[in-house]
Amino acid sequence: MVKLFEDKERTNLNYAKHQHDSYDFYDNSAIEDFVKARNMLNDWFARYPNSGKWQLKRDFQSQFDSAFFELFIHELFFQQGFILTPHPIVPNSTKNPDFLARKGDLEIYLEAKIATDESKEEKSLRNKHNAIYDLIEKIHCPDYWVSVREITFLSSNQAKLNLLKSSLEIAIKENGSERAVSKNDNYYEKRDKYITYQDDDILVSISLFPASIKKSRTLGTTLVGSFIGGCDDSIRRAIKDKGSKYGSLDKPFIVCINSLSGKGISTEDVYNALLGTQRNILFENFNNENQDYSTSSDGLFDNSSLHKYTTVSGFLITRAFPTNTKVAYHWLIKHPHSKNEFDFEKLDLSYIQVQENKIGKVIKKTIGEIII
Repeated sequence: MVKLFEDKERTNLNYAKHQHDSYDFYDNSAIEDFVKARNMLNDWFARYPNSGKWQLKRDFQSQFDSAFFELFIHELFFQQGFILTPHPIVPNSTKNPDFLARKGDLEIYLEAKIATDESKEEKSLRNKHNAIYDLIEKIHCPDYWVSVREITFLSSNQAKLNLLKSSLEIAIKENGSERAVSKNDNYYEKRDKYITYQDDDILVSISLFPASIKKSRTLGTTLVGSFIGGCDDSIRRAIKDKGSKYGSLDKPFIVCINSLSGKGISTEDVYNALLGTQRNILFENFNNENQDYSTSSDGLFDNSSLHKYTTVSGFLITRAFPTNTKVAYHWLIKHPHSKNEFDFEKLDLSYIQVQENKIGKVIKKTIGEIII
């Protein structure tokens, strides 16, 4: 019988590198939290239909986040009493949604989609940064924490990583004591103590902070990105990608979104995606799920929107990882303009609906209360 992760002895107690293969990390880790997550995923996988197991395992090995969310959705509905068929045939499309879920006479199509903020260019840059971080982690530096201050790629050429590593090692060994930052240093004194490597292809600046404890890694901090706004754009794009993909459907349809944005997620983000960012809502009500119902033109539910996706019955939005499933929050929202009605009382999850120009939450169960 195929398993997602095979039985074998595991001894790796190192945490994941910045540039790592998620499947390989979970497959080889002996760290307790990840052992628990791996065992949980194997249990879920055992309940997945046999006909789809080999493909799902291959997907885990090549696109871990998407495959995890597909397995997560299967388990979430399985634990509510549904039997799920992967990739069913639908009447008006040659494409196939992720699942047909059946429970007695009740049938629902389910689609699982991850939402990220990164463009291909941003992902490529992140991968290049991660390669630098992993290189710095290999530097033997027991007396100092290394903080990365700048990474600038000066050409499209591959950076000379071995030369970068050896140059930083020499600089730390020879000048570490005088370049280490003191807590009394002002901004300009700290900048003057940066250690910088530059060649024709790359510039890297670091600063050193004395380590007061025995440590197992070199990096203290990496570059911190800045952003304006939330993850509503990525949620909106994910819905647009899936909301009308299968044409007119003969059964209710729920689009499930897992937000992996580095910006986190909040009720404000979810409502901004579905209702619009220009609603007249008091600031203190932004994260309140119970609000007056109003929309603006950039919201998917607005009457002026060209993308109301009325074949969709509702949206399940969450932020789930293998290590947080017991506490993962969710927003299950009934589409107020759907032409494909579904009775959300038939699910165990809490849900949100619009009634008499009010958005209200119907309290039932959390994800953690269903996935035990």
